[in-house]
Amino acid sequence: MNIGGDNSAKGPLRVAAVFDVMTHRSHANVILENFLEPYYFDGTVVDPREDIQIVSLCADRPEGNEGDDPVRRKDISEAVAGEYGIPLYDTIAAAVCAGGEQLAVDAVLSIGEGGGGAKYGYTELGQPKYPRKRFFDEIVAVFRKSGRAVPVFSDKHLSYSWAHADEMARTSKELGFEMMAGSSLPFAEQRPPHNIPPGASIESAVAIHGHAVETYDFHALEMLQANLERRDGGQGGVSAVQFLEGDSVIAAAADGRISTELVSAAMAAEDAVEGTAYASHLGRNWELPQSDVRQRDIATNSVIHPAMRFSPDGSVQKPHAILLRYADGLNAAMVRIGDDNLRWNFACQLKGEAQPRATRYHVGPWRGRWNFRTYSHAIQHFIKNQRAPAPMERTLLVTGILEAAMQSRHDDGVEVPTPHLEFGYETRDFDRFCDHGRTWQLLDEISPSLKEPQAALSKFEDLLQARL
Repeated sequence: MNIGGDNSAKGPLRVAAVFDVMTHRSHANVILENFLEPYYFDGTVVDPREDIQIVSLCADRPEGNEGDDPVRRKDISEAVAGEYGIPLYDTIAAAVCAGGEQLAVDAVLSIGEGGGGAKYGYTELGQPKYPRKRFFDEIVAVFRKSGRAVPVFSDKHLSYSWAHADEMARTSKELGFEMMAGSSLPFAEQRPPHNIPPGASIESAVAIHGHAVETYDFHALEMLQANLERRDGGQGGVSAVQFLEGDSVIAAAADGRISTELVSAAMAAEDAVEGTAYASHLGRNWELPQSDVRQRDIATNSVIHPAMRFSPDGSVQKPHAILLRYADGLNAAMVRIGDDNLRWNFACQLKGEAQPRATRYHVGPWRGRWNFRTYSHAIQHFIKNQRAPAPMERTLLVTGILEAAMQSRHDDGVEVPTPHLEFGYETRDFDRFCDHGRTWQLLDEISPSLKEPQAALSKFEDLLQARL
C-alpha cells in the first residue's frame, strides 16, 4: 500500500476532519479553530493555512439520535462549514474522499470526544462509548479501497476498549501509516520546568488531578506516563492496576502505597503557581492555615495530606486513586484530589536526590483552551512530517491502564493483572513541541484582561495584528 499524501500540486496539505459534535469548547472546537485561524505557539504567531487546508468535514449523526437532542441543538458544524466554505458530508467515507470515490486527502483528523455517554451510552464499566474505533474503521476502509493510506490523528485515548485500541494500533502498522493520539496535557508548560533526564532512576511517582473518574484520569495517566517512559527500566510496561476510592485511598496513603511526601510536593508545586497555601479538597479558593497543612493520623501514626481527607456526608468530593505496578518494580499512583479541573500536578523521587522533583502543568487561560494551540501545533507537525511528536504507543498503554482501572473499580477495587500491558516502545523527545510560557508573557503585554469568547469558533485578527 502506498503511504502519504499526493503533494504533486505542491499546495497546502489537504486534511479531512471527522468528529462527533462541534459545540463551544468541544475538542472539535478547540482543535479545528487552530487549523482555520492564526494562533500563538509559545510566543510566535503561526498561520496554519499556509501549509494545511481543511477541505472536508463530517459530523457524526448516529441512528436513533435524531430529534430533541440538546447536544445536537448546540452543534454549529453547519454554520462553521458555511462560514469557512468547507463541504460538510454525511459520511466519513465521503469526507475522506472529498465527495469522490477514492482517498482525496493527505491526512485525517478523527475527533470523537464531545458527545459522551449522553449520545453514545456507556460500557458496563462506566466508560463513555465514544465511537473512535468506528471512525477509525470507516477511515481505514477508504484506505484499503484506494490502495493508499495517510496519517491519522485520533483524539484522546484510542478507545474505551483495549481490544479495539490494540486492533487500531496493529492495523496502522499493517497498512504502514503513522498515527498520533493522546492528551494535550503533556504538551503544557511545566512550572517549574523539571525535565527528567533520559535514563534517570525513579524510585516513586505521583500524578494528581482534580476532577472526574475516567475522563480526567486519562489525562493524568498520560501525564504520569510521559514522565516515566524514558526512565531507566521504563520499557517493561505495566504488570498490574488497582482502583481505590475514599477510605481505601486514605489507607493506601497511610501504609505507604501512595507517597504522602510526593503528594505534598505535587500540591506545593500548585501552590507556588496559584498563590494558595496547599490547595485542598475544597479547591484552589480555600486556603489552609499553615498549622493544618499536614495532619497526623493517630491510629496509624502516619502523615496524611489534608487534601486527601473528605467529609462523611459527601459534601466534599471523595478522592480516588489508580495504583500502577510497573514490570520493573516501580510503584506509581494517580490521585484525584478535590474538585478543580485545572489541577494537574506531578512529583517523583529520583535515586540519589534528597528532595522530590515536582511541577505544576499550567494549561494557560480560558480553562485550558489555550493549551490546545500548543497541541494543535504538534498535530500540524505530525501531518506535515508524518511523524508524531510523541509515540502513539504511550496512548495505547494508557488506554489499557484506564480500562484495567475501570475493571478494578467495577470489581470493588481488586488488583487487576495486566500481562498484555507489559510492552515497551520507542520514546521521543517532544520538548520542542511543548509550551514554555512565552505566549502568556505576550498576552500580559497585549491584553492582560483578555476574556474567552463565547462563540465556538473565534477570530483573533485584532489580537494578532499587534504582532504580525
